[in-house]
Amino acid sequence: MNYSKYLFSLLGTKKNSMKDCCKTGNESKQKKSNLKKWFSYGLYAFIGVIILGVIVLQILGK
Repeated sequence: MNYSKYLFSLLGTKKNSMKDCCKTGNESKQKKSNLKKWFSYGLYAFIGVIILGVIVLQILGK
């Protein structure tokens, strides 16, 4: 008897067993999203450095 299915139905919650990429067996989708995440981090860091540089130049330029 599968008691976990009964227990989760009583609690009204879903059992998360696997990620979506693991269900389909498509690992390239996960790698692409990882690359996209690091590209976004790099872009935000670049913009942050520019903004901080402008602030420092404004403060020290006077």
